[in-house]
Amino acid sequence: MLIPDSFSFFKKTQRRCYGPSFTRVFYSAIDSIRYLGRRAILAFAGIAVGSAAVTALINVGNMAQLEAVSVFKGMGSDLIVVNLQPSPGQIAIGLLPREFDAATLLSSLPEIKTATGIIFTSSEVRRRGNVISSLIIGDSGSLPNIMRLSLAEGRFLGRSDADSTYAVVGNNVAKNNEKDSLKTGDKIFIGNYVYEIVGVLSRHGENLLFPFNPDDAVILPIDGMKRVMPVPLISSVLIRYKSSRPVSILADKLHEYFSAQKSGISINVQIPETLIDGMTQQSRLFNWLLICIGGVSMLAGGIGIMNVMLMNVSERKKEIGLRLAIGARPKDITIQFLMESVILSAFGTAAGCMVGIVGAAIFFYFSGWPDFTITLSSLLLAAGSSLATGLFFGLYPAVSAAHIEPVKALNDV
Repeated sequence: MLIPDSFSFFKKTQRRCYGPSFTRVFYSAIDSIRYLGRRAILAFAGIAVGSAAVTALINVGNMAQLEAVSVFKGMGSDLIVVNLQPSPGQIAIGLLPREFDAATLLSSLPEIKTATGIIFTSSEVRRRGNVISSLIIGDSGSLPNIMRLSLAEGRFLGRSDADSTYAVVGNNVAKNNEKDSLKTGDKIFIGNYVYEIVGVLSRHGENLLFPFNPDDAVILPIDGMKRVMPVPLISSVLIRYKSSRPVSILADKLHEYFSAQKSGISINVQIPETLIDGMTQQSRLFNWLLICIGGVSMLAGGIGIMNVMLMNVSERKKEIGLRLAIGARPKDITIQFLMESVILSAFGTAAGCMVGIVGAAIFFYFSGWPDFTITLSSLLLAAGSSLATGLFFGLYPAVSAAHIEPVKALNDV
């Protein structure tokens, strides 16, 4: 009874150990790739280009998304802009400065931190024969706090300046004439009135969430806008709110509040948080588009591998027939050729990921973005898709090689 059991164990062990080892298959695949020469380099380059495209495009798209979202958040994610315009068919109907009371609004809606009504129009600012086309902004008092404005010199307008002819000018307006820049104490003409400059704003740049650029504006007390335009109506109400409740609920309350204040006006509540969410969603779609573009490059590299491996099988028919004739199994032949395609894909993936990172870094350098980030998902996706491409496009040549008839292959000239 011992002899049959021992023989059975020997047969199972022999079956399990039959065929070349993994190390032998690996080194044999390396030798075969060396034999391919320039064709292997072309297949390697195709996979490398696809992997580099996926890595670079995903990381560039991710950095662009982070930059866009950070810019919007820096503009003020706790900001609400209520636009007040006459309803269609209504003429000169709106909210007058005396009809808007920020204190009443804050007491009615405790979620609000601060609010200001603004009126804006365009006009010419004249000084010593120099004419500057500018926006004229009427502010009810809290505009510097809401827009987070800072001064290059002078002061902001206060409550005591409500009916005065004082003005605060933006940076571009002040420096419109380099030889004669505006400064505090200078006099300017707006319409038929003379205004004294009490403050000059620092440069702030354009903020897409606000209805105007403060650099190109002249700020006046809201009560003094009657000197500039015949019927001054509040165009917008800028609001900073507390982030304790969903902003959509506050937006509905603001719509109800201003609807009760005045009939016949169209109210549009603009929520930057919604814009940020929309920007994030668009960035995700853009990233998927970039991934698809990189996938096309990967597909081209996979086709290159298939062509190279098919030619390799065709040229090595005698070798394949000889190996099958001396005892190699179809599975061994399949594994051998799959190993070659996987090695080509692996080396192409490694080179492509490095080139993709360098490409993303070059794009970052010229873009001027503040932060350079490489996402792990981009490397995993590039590596996984490249290896999967090598396996997929190398499978058909490998299976074809395994099904070659030994006698026919050995007799093939």
